[in-house]
Amino acid sequence: NHGFTAENIELYWGDEVTDKDGPGLRSSRGVATRESLAAGAEALRASLGPEDVLWVFVFGHSHYDGRHSWLNIAGPDLNHLEFGRMFEGLRCREQVFAITTSASGFYLKPLAAPGRIVMVATEPDLEVNETLFPHKLVRALASPPPYLELDVDKDGRLSLFDVYLWT
Repeated sequence: NHGFTAENIELYWGDEVTDKDGPGLRSSRGVATRESLAAGAEALRASLGPEDVLWVFVFGHSHYDGRHSWLNIAGPDLNHLEFGRMFEGLRCREQVFAITTSASGFYLKPLAAPGRIVMVATEPDLEVNETLFPHKLVRALASPPPYLELDVDKDGRLSLFDVYLWT
């Protein structure tokens, strides 16, 4: 719906894919592990050019241990600082990160970079509970509400800021 071709979409899933899974899951690059996510980020670093576009969505669950937000993946979990380091120094025209998990606010600082948009579902250092954010974000992107409802700041232009505020 947004101009991304199937070969340019990388999906990492929480479990091994089965024959019962739909085509979206069957096209995944594999199970989300520290190693597969690091390899995927490294491949992006090698392939992205200055005019390219990168959108990263993180769905699933995280937990907070009092110091770090941990992305719950197969094998050892990955904390927000490690996740941020995977994407340091990327050079492409447009970078959008949407971290939709609980305790996602902790990802803001590690992912922050000039020209990069980072949307998180929770407020850093305050909210660590599960969120409805991913469900409403998917709704906003897959079947957007009417233009006037989505233009939250009423400036006559739709932006990711409007999507974020609406979500």
